[in-house]
Amino acid sequence: MIKITQSRSAEAAKQYFTSLVKSDYYLADGQEHPGFYHGKLAERLGLKGEVTKDAFYSLCDNLHPFTLENLTPKTKNERTVGYDLTYLCPKSVSIANALSKDGHIQDAFMESVHATMLEVEQDIQTRVRLHGQDMDRNTNELLYIPFVHQTARPVDNH
Repeated sequence: MIKITQSRSAEAAKQYFTSLVKSDYYLADGQEHPGFYHGKLAERLGLKGEVTKDAFYSLCDNLHPFTLENLTPKTKNERTVGYDLTYLCPKSVSIANALSKDGHIQDAFMESVHATMLEVEQDIQTRVRLHGQDMDRNTNELLYIPFVHQTARPVDNH
């Protein structure tokens, strides 16, 4: 199953990222993994390797992480900054992965995520509203950052 959540402002996206990298949850005790850049847009922007907070925040603010130049001509406070696509597998798959100890199930899952994102990238579009236009234009470029979660969110400190 895929769940899609829209980030409607830079602050909302930054808050979400902060929740992903909190040391007491996703990256605790080496159980979780950091995110890494993927996609044609990441390549074009020269973004490689592990995602850092500063780089992610720059992207949320419509700034290139290295040059700090605007990525698009206009930046509005209330705008779509990005989308969170959460790929969910059945609990039985998670249990089998935890018991297998060799990572082949997680590897297969991640291959399916990347294959899906390649399909999404082929259909990605941007809105064009310049000079009274009202159309969508194919970009075929995407920047995405998978975060692999192997633990559940804490509930009542458990």
